[in-house]
Amino acid sequence: MAEKILARGISACPGVVSGRAKVVLGIGDLGKIKKGDIIVLLCMFPGCAIIMDKLAGIVAERGSLTCHTSIVSREFGIPCVVAAENATKSIKDRQRIRLDAEKGEVYEC
Repeated sequence: MAEKILARGISACPGVVSGRAKVVLGIGDLGKIKKGDIIVLLCMFPGCAIIMDKLAGIVAERGSLTCHTSIVSREFGIPCVVAAENATKSIKDRQRIRLDAEKGEVYEC
């Protein structure tokens, strides 16, 4: 059975990880991030620096290979997909997902 693709985008930092999705719509959502989570957001913002050491992966709706999200993900070695249109709507908070940042795809687990 084929896996359901929840989002597609551009691979900014390669890697394949699985974990719980945490949809981050603002700085107030950062407190819910736990070690091993995959954040799903519009784009990185300065407040995200405090959670970088907890992240297994990043999925961003906006961005390109040279955007802040892409650069930060590569600096930290965190698998990342950017330009994943509608990711904050198609991926539910606390949903188990697999991020294949080699292919630029996010799957439902």
